[in-house]
Amino acid sequence: MKKIALLFLLFYAGLLGAQCPDNITFSTQASIDAFASQYPGCTSIPGTLFITGSNIISLAGLSNITSIGYNLNIYETSSLSSLNGLEQLEYIGNNLIITNNTALTEISALANLNVIARTIAIITNPQLTSLHGLEGIQSLSGGLTLNGNTSLLNLQGLDQLSETVFGVNLQNNSNLTSLNGLNSLTTVGMDFHLLNNTALVNLSALGNLTSIGRTLDIQECHALHNLEGLNQLSAIGLDCSIKKNQSLQNLEGLDQLTTIGRDLFVFDNGIC
Repeated sequence: MKKIALLFLLFYAGLLGAQCPDNITFSTQASIDAFASQYPGCTSIPGTLFITGSNIISLAGLSNITSIGYNLNIYETSSLSSLNGLEQLEYIGNNLIITNNTALTEISALANLNVIARTIAIITNPQLTSLHGLEGIQSLSGGLTLNGNTSLLNLQGLDQLSETVFGVNLQNNSNLTSLNGLNSLTTVGMDFHLLNNTALVNLSALGNLTSIGRTLDIQECHALHNLEGLNQLSAIGLDCSIKKNQSLQNLEGLDQLTTIGRDLFVFDNGIC
C-alpha cells in the first residue's frame, strides 16, 4: 500500500510539473533558463507572460511556448537584443506589449505569430530598427500604437495588416521616414494619429486606406510636403485635424474625401 501511495504521489507531482502557470513573470535569466525543466509539458500560458529584468539576454528557455491566452508583455529590459526563443509562438489572445527595452533591435523571432487578438503596443524601444516578425498579423480588434521608437525607419513587417477596429497611433518616431508596411491598411475603426514624426516625408503607403471611423490627426510631421497617399480616403467619421506641419504646402491627396462628420481644422502649416 505504501508503494502504491508513493507511485501515486510521484505521478501526481509529474502532472503538476507539466501544467502551465496561469500567469508568469520572468525577471531573471535564471528563471527563463529553468522554465522548460520546471514545466516540461508547458506549451500554452492561459494568462499573461511578463518578461522584465536587466540581466535577461536570451529567451531560448521559452522555445516550447506556442500560445499565450492574454498578454505578452516585454518591458524594461536593458540587455535583451532580440526575441529569439519565441519562434514557436503562434497566438496571443489579447495584447502584444513591448515597452522600454533599451537594447532591443529586432523582433523577427515572432515570424510564426499569426494572431494578436487585440492590440500591438510598441513603445520607447530606442534601438529597434525593424518590425519584421509581424507579417502574419492581418487584423486587430484593438489598435496599433508605435511611440518613441527612435531608430525605426519604416513599418515593414506590418505588410498584411488591413484593419484595426480601434485606432492607429504613430507618435514620436523621430527617424521614421516612410509608412511603408501599412500598404494593405484599408480601415481604421477609430482615430488615426500621426504626431511628431519629424522625418516622415510622405504618406504614399496609405494608398489603400478608405475610411477612418473618428479622427484623422496629423501634427508636427515637419518633413511632410503634401498628403499624397490618402487619395482613396473617402470618409472621416468626426474631425480632420492638420496642424503645425512646417513643410506642408497643400492638401493634395484628400481629393476623394467626401465626408467629414464634424470639423476640419487646418492651421500653422507651411503655407496653408
